[in-house]
Amino acid sequence: MANIQQVEHAAEHGYEFSISTYFSRGYESFKERVGEYIGYTVAYLVISLILSFIPIVGQLASLVIAGPLSLAYAIFTHRLHTNQTTEFSNFFDGFKKFGSLFATYILQMIIYLIIMLPAIFIIGFSFFMTMASGDPEAIMDSMDSFAANSILFLILIVIFIYVFISLRWSLHLNYFHDYSPVDAIKQSFRLVNKNWFSHFGFMFLCFVFGFLGVLALLIGLLVAIPVVGAADYHGFADVTGLGKEEDEVSYKSNFDELV
Repeated sequence: MANIQQVEHAAEHGYEFSISTYFSRGYESFKERVGEYIGYTVAYLVISLILSFIPIVGQLASLVIAGPLSLAYAIFTHRLHTNQTTEFSNFFDGFKKFGSLFATYILQMIIYLIIMLPAIFIIGFSFFMTMASGDPEAIMDSMDSFAANSILFLILIVIFIYVFISLRWSLHLNYFHDYSPVDAIKQSFRLVNKNWFSHFGFMFLCFVFGFLGVLALLIGLLVAIPVVGAADYHGFADVTGLGKEEDEVSYKSNFDELV
């Protein structure tokens, strides 16, 4: 399955990243199996909602299952893209590599936490504790302190966005190309940064679609979320050559049968 050579070539020499093409392909994939895509989205949202109401245990459970579930749309779309037998259960195939995906996801979360720690300690704790106190004078002083640190906070947000986008294909590389958790994070950073602003544009459009889905009485999310997930897969597959090996094998098999 893995096409390591194309991944390395893309990370070294760069690549084209056609956002409109990937969204178009994502929508076509969605139309092909609307029922399964919407069904999984409903199941995912219900699971997330239930876990959010369970103190501590729910948050821990969400953290544990986030890695495999994050790849659900990519895995399902990959099977469609490569003409494999596709069933609803394939959305949960990420659990077949649970340990590796969990480790990759946790490493990502640790990196994000390290980046935001200065904001949490300098701005977060003191500011929110003061706001909770209800003391008007203390709140005004806290607001002044927040304003004084606003530039630092903005810098940290920019850094966080940069790193978040840079690492966004870590799980994909771990699952589809068998990179170790550490190597997947490193390779995602190299790969995305060859065309970072295109990835930023893609993520911005994802945010816009999600926002529009919320405005459409949340029903729009049942379309927006799977289309975005499928579009992201098509971008990853195009850049890394994922699926080309299967196409070649299928072609050779059909040719041999004809001969």
